[in-house]
Amino acid sequence: MPGTEHQPAVEFRILGPVSVLIDGRRCELGGPRQDRLLALLVLRDGETVTGEAVVDALWGDDPPDTARRQVHNAIAALRRGLGPARARLVTESAGYRIELENCLVDAREFDHGFTEARELHAAADLDGAAARLTAALDLWRGPALEGLEGHVFTTAAARLDEHRLLARQLLLDCRLDLGEAAAVVPELYELVAEHPLREALHTRLLLALYRSGRQADALTAYQRARQTFDEELGVEPGEALRELHQQILRAEVPPTPSAPESEVASGPSTLPYAVTDFTGRDDEVTELTKHSGTRGPGVSITVLAGMAGVGKTTLAVRAAHSVAVHYPGGRIFLDLQGHTPGARPLDPDTALEILLRTTGTPSDQIPEPGPLRVSRWRSQVADRRLLLVFDNVRDAAQIRPLIPSGRGSWVMATSRSKLSALEGATRLELDVLPAPEAEALFRRVAGEEHRTADAELVAAVTELCGRLPLALRIAAARLRDASRDELAGLVERLRAHRQRLAELAVDDVSVQAAFAVSYDDLAPAGRRAFALLGLHPGPDLGVHAAAALFDLTVAETEPVLERLVNSSLLARGEHRRYRLHDLLRDYAGQLAERLDPAERTAAGERLGHFYLALGRAGEALLDPGLELVEPGLDQVPELPRLATAEDVRRVIDDEHRAFLPVLTAAGTGSRAVVLAVTLGTCLLRHGHAAAAAEAFETGLSAAESRGDAEEQATLLRHLGVVSMALGRFGEAVAELERGLALTTDPLTEGRLHGNLGIVHMRQGDDPGAERHLRRAHALLHRDGTARDQAAILGNLGLVLTRRERYAEAAEHHRRALAVNAGLGNVRLETSSLVNVGWNALLGGDADGAREPLTRALKLSREMGAKGDEARSLSMLAECFLRTGEADAAFDQADTALLLAREIANPDVEARALEVLGRVHERRGDRGQAEHCYRELLAVATASGQDFRVALAHEGLTRLRG
Repeated sequence: MPGTEHQPAVEFRILGPVSVLIDGRRCELGGPRQDRLLALLVLRDGETVTGEAVVDALWGDDPPDTARRQVHNAIAALRRGLGPARARLVTESAGYRIELENCLVDAREFDHGFTEARELHAAADLDGAAARLTAALDLWRGPALEGLEGHVFTTAAARLDEHRLLARQLLLDCRLDLGEAAAVVPELYELVAEHPLREALHTRLLLALYRSGRQADALTAYQRARQTFDEELGVEPGEALRELHQQILRAEVPPTPSAPESEVASGPSTLPYAVTDFTGRDDEVTELTKHSGTRGPGVSITVLAGMAGVGKTTLAVRAAHSVAVHYPGGRIFLDLQGHTPGARPLDPDTALEILLRTTGTPSDQIPEPGPLRVSRWRSQVADRRLLLVFDNVRDAAQIRPLIPSGRGSWVMATSRSKLSALEGATRLELDVLPAPEAEALFRRVAGEEHRTADAELVAAVTELCGRLPLALRIAAARLRDASRDELAGLVERLRAHRQRLAELAVDDVSVQAAFAVSYDDLAPAGRRAFALLGLHPGPDLGVHAAAALFDLTVAETEPVLERLVNSSLLARGEHRRYRLHDLLRDYAGQLAERLDPAERTAAGERLGHFYLALGRAGEALLDPGLELVEPGLDQVPELPRLATAEDVRRVIDDEHRAFLPVLTAAGTGSRAVVLAVTLGTCLLRHGHAAAAAEAFETGLSAAESRGDAEEQATLLRHLGVVSMALGRFGEAVAELERGLALTTDPLTEGRLHGNLGIVHMRQGDDPGAERHLRRAHALLHRDGTARDQAAILGNLGLVLTRRERYAEAAEHHRRALAVNAGLGNVRLETSSLVNVGWNALLGGDADGAREPLTRALKLSREMGAKGDEARSLSMLAECFLRTGEADAAFDQADTALLLAREIANPDVEARALEVLGRVHERRGDRGQAEHCYRELLAVATASGQDFRVALAHEGLTRLRG
């Protein structure tokens, strides 16, 4: 946190009722909604939570129409409630987050304590484990997230409460082993009553009673358990509880529940050492080990899958050491060399020979390779409880013969493949480390010299390493004996992506070598596909873009991508989006450079062709009649489903991040100009105005390098439209006038005059606006499309409305609406409806304005056209205000304001602020009214809306008078 003044001690509590303590004093957060909001942010542990996720958490499947406004208000209220810690609640473009650095979070402290206790217990430090568990459990003040409703919170609470119960069970185990059997009986009776179907609790109760000298009570407790399972589930107790019952009957229960030391030592142990700098992965360790020590009917198999260097082996060894005490028959580690550079994978027969030797079989008694060797292995260990870690597995066929058949054994297999064909296995897919754990690992490996290194540099190096543990360890190892100044140099070298992989190598360990093994294992089609992925410039891609890149059909592409996913060279995310890890992207880029230049060029052209076709298809659906520039599409590639406006919105949301990189990669040819116009228009329509401006600038540079004046004029017109959308009216005028000076085409000239008319209108210069629009009408009536003519009619109508020539304006709006409806252009039909409503409203017919504005609002929401939605809302707010419905006016205007700010539209933002100011005046809330007018003054001044500057001053004058 910035600043050198006293920073308050902040404690966030969710293990019980949600609360915040600052310097030991509880904050008043303002109500249940703020409690839920804070709980959501704390559960996400400092990650950004989107507005949609907040709405889902607060209202589930039935949010109110004003949900976004209410979220905004709840955030503001929570920030006020946090008092001195208000700066920790951060609003970002993507959503909201709570800054938890240097804070006490009870759930986080409990998890750390529980993890340490499990490690102490595994190391036979019962006193230490019991003390750590007691401290961790003391953090609880009741059920987790007590009183909070909704699926987000009930799910999280169930997980936290389950961890609490597991911690209590482990503490009971420690106390039983420490000879406190009689003391724990009351607590066990209480737990059994609360959780009557938890067999593990019944088992502990029987043990505690028996060891307290209460054999009869133990037998009675068993009968109660048996009756409960029969009545509730219709089953007998499990085998472990039945066996314990028989042991109690025979008085053969061992003195402690853990295996005697001699039994633990009876089997071989070949586990590698557990690294002392192991960092993070608490949840994964818990997930791996939660079933250890149980005696199921067969062998348990866990596959730990992930990309090269993600830390699968380190995690498996760590988990194995933590539960080794439960496997007296042996703890065996075997590297199957499935992805070892320079080594052949072990065949199953060789692996079986090693296993048989390890478990004591003399060489002369090991059968020949084949089925007899498998049978000998399984019969030899049938009565042993084994922990087997098979590392670096190539495929299911390599490991299947090695799996024992004895009850209670556990097989952990690490692999870059998911081993999907391995029957009966559960899978844990390992991702890169979260940022805090990645930074902690880097500091620990780098050594004392770098423990307090600059936080920004450490954060930078961990992100440049892609938070991949292998890369982090290599980078840190290179710094271990270097001065602190060298860290900045390392960051700079890693930022040069072409040499990043070369930097991530030390001694005989290399990130690139680890990747190369996975790549070399691919079939030729897979290797070609992976290399071509290095040519895709976006952060992720869908199957249709990949099909274009690979020159395959979508049906042919899907299995290729899935094979790359199964090999952990590619990650699959939501909506079937595929993503390369940053370092794998560098590696794929190196491989792409080795492709034939003609193939690289053709792949780039196919990719650009796909995005051009995608943008063109989306625009054709949303804006029928729109003409951009010559499409240059000889053949349309396979595209995602684009049947509705919602389809377009969803696809563009997925794909738009690739638009600018694809455009940049297109160079300076004519295709770059065509791409810039299409993709820039698409970006602007979907609310990405800044990205649209960058697209048009890129296209303009390409047009200038080609010396094509008409292309430059077209791009300048589009730039003017973006500048206008961003409220930069001076820039818009300059760009549009530059375009007029370049063009000799009547169509382009007419469109430029039309856009200049809109800019002048936005600036409050209605005579100037009418002059440009009349000129545009004369040109486009002859040379323009029907869509051009409708747009000019609509904008002329707006100017006439503003000049209070309402009847004349209504005729223009009626004609524009008819043309747009005939084109089937819902977007422009929506704009025409807004114009009709606005003209009626200013003409004094507020009731008559509602119907077209309500239709416009409905259509804009169906299309996902946020600009039209915001305009419709702001004008409906004016309708309600004029008919005396101040509360409804407030709701509409406030929602319009939030939406305008979301899409960075200062025109609608200013309109909404002006209406809100008058709403607050009507309500008598002078303070809020003044706040709105001052914000209006700032927005209108910054965006050159002179007439709204005057409205702001008029409002402030009324308040003073």
